[in-house]
Amino acid sequence: MKINEIKELVKKLEEKKNIIAKERDEIREVYDELENLLESFDRGIDDLTDGMNLLDSGICSLSEVV
Repeated sequence: MKINEIKELVKKLEEKKNIIAKERDEIREVYDELENLLESFDRGIDDLTDGMNLLDSGICSLSEVV
């Protein structure tokens, strides 16, 4: 293999590496957005559970009075 061929291969590899790195970064952004959504859903579920527990407690308190 000639030196020019090797240099050309290295150049092509560098270009492909940059493409892969860009795609990786885009995938990381999507992953981070999904992670944020999951955290929001988890908080929402926790809040709904807390609300249901408060309603249940309120019903029990009212039933003691009535």
